[in-house]
Amino acid sequence: MCSFLEFLDECTSKYPNRLFNVIPEKDSTPVRRVAFAFENIVDQLKKPLVPSTQSLAQALVYKFNGPHRRQGYWMIYKNLSRALRKYNEDDLLLKVSDLHKKVTASGAGFYMPSVEALRYVVGAYLKRLFRLQQIRDLCIRTAHVIMGQLELGHWEKFSLFIVALCADVNNGIRTQAASMEAAYDGIARCLEPLDNKFPKSLAELSVFLPLRGRISSQKNADISRVMRLLQISDEQLDAVRVRDQMAQFREEILSSVVCEKEDLGIAIDRNMHLTEAYSLTAGASRKPSSADSGLETDPGTSLIDTTSEHGEQINSEEDDVRRSKSEKKRRKRKRKNEV
Repeated sequence: MCSFLEFLDECTSKYPNRLFNVIPEKDSTPVRRVAFAFENIVDQLKKPLVPSTQSLAQALVYKFNGPHRRQGYWMIYKNLSRALRKYNEDDLLLKVSDLHKKVTASGAGFYMPSVEALRYVVGAYLKRLFRLQQIRDLCIRTAHVIMGQLELGHWEKFSLFIVALCADVNNGIRTQAASMEAAYDGIARCLEPLDNKFPKSLAELSVFLPLRGRISSQKNADISRVMRLLQISDEQLDAVRVRDQMAQFREEILSSVVCEKEDLGIAIDRNMHLTEAYSLTAGASRKPSSADSGLETDPGTSLIDTTSEHGEQINSEEDDVRRSKSEKKRRKRKRKNEV
């Protein structure tokens, strides 16, 4: 894009001394086609960019420059007013009108405009498109910065008026870009055989689509929104301000609250815990404990099983004692018989 801008600056650096070719054309059709393209460009250049809004912007600068001269947004707004004035006071209209008169003069129907003259006209016309982009950027910056005055409650009506003025300028930029597209298509077809460095249509430029914007079925949609914005009363502004302050206060309160995270430990199986507690309680409530009897019981066995095992053990010990006594008696009898 920078190289293309440098190319446009090179084309418009000097107004050509020779406007027409020396050798006449054999056919007057190309000359009439160029004359018709010049006529469309002249008609489009005669429509300035929101002239009433420009006059109003200059009047505001003259009247309110004193109290606002040290504000940051005011410098951006003055740059916007200055860019509007330069765009509407461009001398390209006079040059193209003079060239159109010479092309359509009697006896000049076979003399084609020179390539330098066509390059100058087309280059200057495309530079106006980039000026529109600059004005649009200034509108966005002005409206964005002026919203700070509304948030602070300073110069509310004046700030709303500046926002509405920027919206009107933006709407005019869209209209200008759409009208320039139709005018450029005619002159581009005439210049294409002579110099192919220029775009065939404005749609090939990346700056054109944002300028033209989205085509809406409601032609005055932006103007109606601006009128509704200007009709806001002081009571509505106070209500909006109070609502914004309450929302900001609520956010500050919520952000100041510190939510501490407590450590709740490890999750416990409640059923297992209850089973262990019940078994401990049952063991403590027994009268003859296993410790008193000298027997160790398995936690999985009941009291009845433990008692039965203890009885079997006692019976087996008594049987062993009886056997040992009977064996001793048998030995004594055997010894007596031997003697």
